[in-house]
Amino acid sequence: MKDAEFAHGLEQFAICLHDHLCRSNPGLNIIYSPLSIQISAAMLRMGTTEGSATAKEMNEGLRFGGLVAQEVAESFGVVLKSYEQCQVLKMANGLYVMKGLQVDEQFGHILEQKFRSKPMEIDFGSEQAASIVNKWVESQTNNLIKDIIGPRLLTKDSRLCLVNGIHFKGEWSIRFNARDTQEEDFFGSDKPSRVRMMHVCEKFFFAELPKFEATALRMNYSACNLAMIILLPDEKSDLTSLEKKLSDISLEALSSAMNLEKVDVKIPSFTAEFQQELSQVFMSVS
Repeated sequence: MKDAEFAHGLEQFAICLHDHLCRSNPGLNIIYSPLSIQISAAMLRMGTTEGSATAKEMNEGLRFGGLVAQEVAESFGVVLKSYEQCQVLKMANGLYVMKGLQVDEQFGHILEQKFRSKPMEIDFGSEQAASIVNKWVESQTNNLIKDIIGPRLLTKDSRLCLVNGIHFKGEWSIRFNARDTQEEDFFGSDKPSRVRMMHVCEKFFFAELPKFEATALRMNYSACNLAMIILLPDEKSDLTSLEKKLSDISLEALSSAMNLEKVDVKIPSFTAEFQQELSQVFMSVS
């Protein structure tokens, strides 16, 4: 029951966070990792007093329900351990504390054992502080994530820095042939634009969702148990309408509705960047 409650909370937090990010960034492509954000926040939750107003408020905002800190830590420990040997996904969790400050022994033990994050001392007033953090993240992600901390983010007034980085680079189990990529119209929220469209026609897990006026497609990655799920609004609907219905769609129910079918898939080739200061978002979520 605890595992089910934890999984449901992760999903509800992701949906709620997505809703707030969309409303804060109309018309933008939004790319983020709810797991990354929740891991960092959960590490903070470990430092609260059980039963306190702060602990209760964080549980509510992070959708941990009635789970106590130890149960939250155990659940994240299972998740993080499951990806330790994954070659396509690398994760780094770090906690830096101002040099000279003492970290509670039990707090440090939980972070090290369950979150794979040993508290580290640092002089935030040093010009090298950001570089030290960035080099550590690089070392934990096979040099895949660089410059996660900006040079001006840390100052002599900083006392604690939580860092989480997730890098994923996978290959499709059913790959696109570069020869089939060609320029086509892509219909976004505005007028159509010409993009390089990848194409493949193979068997995928697929579902029509008339209740949500959308279709769903699952595309698996090779060498791991990860997959991308794409929700596409029907022609008579739009992305904004679909996003408003996300809270009624569970991943478990969505997966159960999918069947293996031959599908003609076209996906635009694109790059995107997104940056968000989360203080106001956290206050809204809570």
